[in-house]
Amino acid sequence: MRSEERAGVIAAILLFTWGTLVTEPLHIFTEFIFDVLMTVGHKLGMASGGRMIMITATVAMAVISLLLMLISKTEIGDYIPCAVMFIIVTAFVTRAVVFKSYSVKQAIAVAVTLAVIGVLYICKLQRVMLWATDVFIMSIGMYIITGFVFIPIAGINKITGRIFYIARYQHADLSAPFDGFIHIPAIAWGVFFAVLLVLPTAYYAFSRRKG
Repeated sequence: MRSEERAGVIAAILLFTWGTLVTEPLHIFTEFIFDVLMTVGHKLGMASGGRMIMITATVAMAVISLLLMLISKTEIGDYIPCAVMFIIVTAFVTRAVVFKSYSVKQAIAVAVTLAVIGVLYICKLQRVMLWATDVFIMSIGMYIITGFVFIPIAGINKITGRIFYIARYQHADLSAPFDGFIHIPAIAWGVFFAVLLVLPTAYYAFSRRKG
């Protein structure tokens, strides 16, 4: 399968599973990146909850996603799942030990994902590894899209909240600081930023290794 077709299938799968516990390890991964970037923004003197820190953090996330997509074109890309799982396990353990924030379901989801990735490496299933790599990379884009678009829509009322269940396990409303800015609603800003930030990664999803 061509890389762009693989990316399209993965994007569709993530769209329908992002609001479930199946993708909990991906939630931990993307939230960790966002939290680290927000912390860095605070250290640099940016106001918490402001437009500047929000756009800086999300642009940095988009850049990370783009860099990973470019790296996935090379042999080094085979190590992306390993690196991401290290981040996921570290973030989960840190939350559990330091902040006492964890659940048995989260632990099971992380353990299962870790086991699956371990089997892929041990059995040297290169084609499947390409899929796993894309899942991790594209989860960053899904975090951005959900935070900018689906969370604002889900928050309109109970009906939209049920329909857009994709926002269930993600709480950062990335578009909130822009609500009313130059008299434009948050959802309009959200769609604009989501497309702008995710498009470069989508573009470079083409012409990579087949699998």
